[in-house]
Amino acid sequence: MPVINDHTVDELMLGQTDASGVQRDYLFDGLGSVVGTVDQTAALRNTYRYKPYGAFLVQLGPDPEPDYAWTGESGSRKSGAGHAGQYNRARHYSRETGHWTSVDPLWPDEQAYGYVDGNPTAWIDPSGKIRPA
Repeated sequence: MPVINDHTVDELMLGQTDASGVQRDYLFDGLGSVVGTVDQTAALRNTYRYKPYGAFLVQLGPDPEPDYAWTGESGSRKSGAGHAGQYNRARHYSRETGHWTSVDPLWPDEQAYGYVDGNPTAWIDPSGKIRPA
């Protein structure tokens, strides 16, 4: 597996540098989702648009999907775990179905599998445990 250096500030992913030294910086929307990548000359490389629960709607550009995409904090990483497309610190999330793939550790106080009370355009759950207040 190639080495990737993550560039972060306060758990916000700013970009990555791969093993060959190629650096990509991220452009974000209001939820913290990566909506674009730029190279070291600040040239736009890729753009991304998402459906409300995080599935890709449009991906344009020559580069592969970033490891941190939808609500892309350092705790929210692309996952290769079967039907779960994203890992958020405590559990896996399916961007296709809009649900967690395991029960919330805080259940029954929180919804067992539901994501952010059905309001993904206003809230995020970076820990996989609870909707931030």
